[in-house]
Parts: sequence; structure tokens; C-alpha cells
Amino acid sequence: MPTSSQLAPVAAVITVIGCLALLANLLIGSTASPTHGYPPPEASLPDAYRAVSPSIICGATPQSVEEFRGLANQRVHTIVSVDGAPPDVESAAVVQLRYVHIPIGYDGIPQDAVARMTRVLRECERPIYVHCHHGKHRGPAAAAVCAMIAGEIDPPQARKLLSDAGTSHDYAGLWRDVQEFTAFPDDATLPEISSRVEVEPMTDLMVKVDDCWDKLQIAVQAENRTQAREQASILEQLFRESIRLHRVEDGCTWLPTMLDAEHAATSLRENFENDYGETSRWLNEIEESCRQCHKYYRN
Repeated sequence: MPTSSQLAPVAAVITVIGCLALLANLLIGSTASPTHGYPPPEASLPDAYRAVSPSIICGATPQSVEEFRGLANQRVHTIVSVDGAPPDVESAAVVQLRYVHIPIGYDGIPQDAVARMTRVLRECERPIYVHCHHGKHRGPAAAAVCAMIAGEIDPPQARKLLSDAGTSHDYAGLWRDVQEFTAFPDDATLPEISSRVEVEPMTDLMVKVDDCWDKLQIAVQAENRTQAREQASILEQLFRESIRLHRVEDGCTWLPTMLDAEHAATSLRENFENDYGETSRWLNEIEESCRQCHKYYRN
């Protein structure tokens, strides 16, 4: 039988092997994908942070350097904003995160945006964090498209993502474009991507309001409550985005009428949802608000 002095070197070797195994496990854990499991409790992360697939995450707009740092701690390398507001490229750069700006609306994801997302997935380092303003509607839809481009989820999983995120069915174009996603071929010529796209001028946004208004009128005349509710929801967001993106402040001559228009659109949407029977009232209020706003801005 070996003596204690003979067993000592063996015990030392076993101890060293155990320590090395523990160190290896720690190192493996530190490089695990950020989208598996929950983020560490001390991490400062944007609202609505949600894992989509092994390399795609989505959520709300990061509000501080600490939230950008939280994303970097989750091994995020690239941020894609689909919001209309200019991204905070400077704060992201503090923690060496790359920004790509691909603004989209609530009415769907155009093919040009899908092409730019495809370029991001082909050229930018992952994981990728995709966000809109609140992380509920446009962001999850865009993140679903990005994950499908990456081949990491399929359309049923993409629809489940939108459902889990609370994406409104009133934004039927977002659901449609996720469901009907088709990948670009490998040899497709893809558009350039940029860290900051110039925000649309107010006149272009007004064109969108006019187009939505026309579709709303057609739906009302056809007594199609579903389509009328969808257009009222989009109109509500367009008014809200007009105030936010163009930094309307107290004292602005047309702020009261824009707020009135947003309130009327919200009431119109609720009218269609609950069958209050006040369609004409809210249509007239929206029309009057637009007429007053045009006096200050367009005219």
C-alpha cells in the first residue's frame, strides 16, 4: 500500500487538474452567447430587451451610455435602429458599438429596408441589437426579418416573436411583411448602409398623413371596420411621430392642433374598437386639426 508521502504528489496533481477545469468552465461561461438565458441582474439594459435568436436581440432605444455599455457587456457588436429619430452614434461609440440606421414606418417593412438589413447581416459583426422607439412594434418586426435573413428562425417563430412582444395587429403591414419575407439572392446588389439617415422633412410626413387619410376614408365608406381601425392606428402614430421627431416644444404655434389631431385619432381608433358610433365626430375633428396645422406649416 502506498505511503502518505507517496500519495502527496498524486493529490497535488489532482488539485491542479481540478483548478484548471474550474478555470476552463469560467472562461467558457464568460463567452457564452448573450441571447441565451437572462441578462445578469446588474446589467443596465434598454427597455423591452428580448432575445430573438442566437445572434439577434431587440428592444427599445438605449437611453444612456450605461445602457449602451450593458449591450456591450452582452457581447453586442452592432446596433440597428429602425426608428425615425437620429441614433445616438456618439454614445454608442464610447463603448465601441457600431450603429446602422434603417428607419421604417408602422405600415410595413419596404424591400429597400430588407435589402439594407441583408447587408448588415452579411457585413456587420454579431450579435446585433435591433430597436425602434419603445421596442414593441417596428423593432420586433425588423428583428424577426433580420433573424430570418440569418437563417436562425422561420416564419412561425417570427410571428410568435411579434405576438410575444405585443406588436399590434392594427399594424397589419408589419405582420404581412414578416409573414411574406423572402431572402435576397447571394449575388444581389445591396444598397449602402449608414450610421445616421437624415430625418424626413415634415412635408414628406404630411404626405404620409394624407395617404393614410385617403385610405381611412375609403375604409369608412366601405364600412370595413378592421381596415378603418388599422388606418386610424397608423394615423395616430404619424401624429405622435410628427411631434417627437420634429422636436415640437411648448410655444410652437402648431403644437396644440397637432396634439388635438393625435387625440382625435386615438379616439377614432377606440371608436372602431368599441363601436361607439362617433366616427363622424372624430373624423371631423381630425380634418379640422389638419386644416389648422396647414395654416401654420404647409400654407
